[in-house]
Amino acid sequence: MLPFVVFLTAVAALYQPSTFTWVSKESYPPALGGIMLSIGIRLSIDDIALAFKRPALLSVGFAAQYVLKLALGVLVAQGFGMSPMFFSCLMLPGHNYQATPAS
Repeated sequence: MLPFVVFLTAVAALYQPSTFTWVSKESYPPALGGIMLSIGIRLSIDDIALAFKRPALLSVGFAAQYVLKLALGVLVAQGFGMSPMFFSCLMLPGHNYQATPAS
């Protein structure tokens, strides 16, 4: 159900962007936390036990998240000719980047 809701939201945002002007940067972390909570609630003890029975698959997922994702971020940024300053925005999503005034 969640992928369907995400897809419909993305389509609505593309066709009618003004619908989502009320969404601010401050609402991203709680929204992401809610999504992660809704996914985590659906996990059962059997799901967690199955994950520990397959440590090789866990290692592949770990490597994909912390190595492959970073490498793809660099490749995409270089492919679009972005400044290295913007690489971190592709490689470390979810961190709270806020501009601070110069002293």
